[in-house]
Amino acid sequence: MNHDWAPLRTLHRYLGVSVGVVFTVTGLSGSSLVFYPAIDRLMNPSVRAIPDDARPASHEAVYQALLRSHPDRSRGWRIEVPDGGGAIAARSLSDDDLAGRSFAPVIAWVDPRAYVVVRSEQWGRFPVTWLYDLHYRLRLGPTGARIMGIIGIQASPSRAERMFKCRPTRTSDSEPCDGPGPLPCSIRTSGWWCTAATRRP
Repeated sequence: MNHDWAPLRTLHRYLGVSVGVVFTVTGLSGSSLVFYPAIDRLMNPSVRAIPDDARPASHEAVYQALLRSHPDRSRGWRIEVPDGGGAIAARSLSDDDLAGRSFAPVIAWVDPRAYVVVRSEQWGRFPVTWLYDLHYRLRLGPTGARIMGIIGIQASPSRAERMFKCRPTRTSDSEPCDGPGPLPCSIRTSGWWCTAATRRP
């Protein structure tokens, strides 16, 4: 029995082209974010200068350093002390930070030896957080989140089409393939036939 795969191939092609660029952007940005702590440290000498084994003698002193650097932020600090030592990052999120944005805390890095803030940035205004927003929402805020959701739903038919075309069969490995075109019409891998061209007997 012959199968006409042309409509499915056309669907697969156009869905792939329409979302391919976005998937490329999110794939590359996501791969980079795996290494974001190392990338951020490499780009900031003030943080890189702090020894990896530096530890605070007092967590209260770390908090007081944050208050001295940001007297307008007297509470709401989330202090992240690394297990192995090194610069201590802390986040503070105020109502002003949320104006027109869903998440944009101030992030400060404290030297645990001198109890001074060596760096202070707002989320989205330095490279690794800019990259995160690109990966998560395409730098478009809530609209970007909706676009990513729609693209994910749109890609589902393409995945289903590939699953339909790659399915178990009782055909033996030695059965010839007579599909048209320069590509073989079927490829046998691990007991599954994946139709690459249009049809097979």
